[in-house]
Amino acid sequence: CTKSMKTRYVESSEQMDFYGSSAAATVWIENQNPPPENSNGNADFDVFNAGVSEERNGLLFAQGGLARMGARGPQFSYDNERPDHTIYQNPFWIASQPVTNGEFLEFIEAGGYSDFRHWLSAGWQWVCDNEIQQPLYWRKLDDNWQQWSLRGWIELDPSDFVAHLSYYEADAFARFRKARLALESEWEIACNVAEARHLTFRRG
Repeated sequence: CTKSMKTRYVESSEQMDFYGSSAAATVWIENQNPPPENSNGNADFDVFNAGVSEERNGLLFAQGGLARMGARGPQFSYDNERPDHTIYQNPFWIASQPVTNGEFLEFIEAGGYSDFRHWLSAGWQWVCDNEIQQPLYWRKLDDNWQQWSLRGWIELDPSDFVAHLSYYEADAFARFRKARLALESEWEIACNVAEARHLTFRRG
């Protein structure tokens, strides 16, 4: 696929292992040692070292181990949330905030929509076949980026969380940042542990 585009959404030494979903939560697996362990010795996945995270540009570290997933108790839940079960989770870094419009704009301005290296093969085919150059509800008018809203076209706010991305765009952005989208288990663990410890973590 070759065409011109104007502007237009973790890796370890062995495998690609954040930003996720439409708001792109990205998990970083970096070529470096994890921060010092700060565990109480329980087998539960319970370490979310916010202190270390602040040294890594908004990343929170989660120490690997056994974790419970799924709904338990009498409260409402969907059938696919039960039964609760135990999993083993590898350590991971996860961004404390969803991706912003400004961060995704960096991907666009760096030629992200014209560089096949960031895209899954099916995603790159989608980009080429549909001449995708930016997210669906974005446009560039007189060198200014705008976003469609319930009030019509408004100026793009770089600090707002990015939304309405396709899976392909979210995945491409994560790869651009040398990361990957968070797994379901990582999302659940991050949200539960962060809330229990009153850490700064936004689901978007």
